[in-house]
Amino acid sequence: MAVNVEFCIPNMHNGADAVYHSLKKRRGLRVLALPCIGNCSGCVEKLHVVCGFRRLEADTPDELLVKIIQCASQMRSYRTR
Repeated sequence: MAVNVEFCIPNMHNGADAVYHSLKKRRGLRVLALPCIGNCSGCVEKLHVVCGFRRLEADTPDELLVKIIQCASQMRSYRTR
């Protein structure tokens, strides 16, 4: 079962777009671009996504990518228990 990773479209203009496009190529993830994922006050300050049901924030695209991969891995291992 694929792990949902939800990106905020306005936040993608702040640098998350590179992460979005990188993750679209990966299997096991359902990568979505949505108009808003409900973190409007923090959207301009940090990169953020929702991975599964967890909100992840990062200062750089590379940091965000690492956090998403870790989250997705944890979600997959949790589901197989």
